[in-house]
Amino acid sequence: ESSLEVRTETLIGGSDVIVTLILDVDDTTTATIGIRIPAGTAADTVFTIQNTTYRQFIGVSSISVTGGTNGDSFKLWVSV
Repeated sequence: ESSLEVRTETLIGGSDVIVTLILDVDDTTTATIGIRIPAGTAADTVFTIQNTTYRQFIGVSSISVTGGTNGDSFKLWVSV
């Protein structure tokens, strides 16, 4: 199990970015977690991926991104 983070690589433009992740908690359980990165968020800002039940995951099933502006960039990091 590992903790995960979303880290912005660029200044986020004039529109919020919504990142939706489906994460494997164990062999039979998944969690859907949404992260809203507000417009104007500075580069190198860290968002911890968690909810009230889960903080660690064994895999990423899918990632979808909506919103944002051309040139917005972020990475998914494994936090150890």
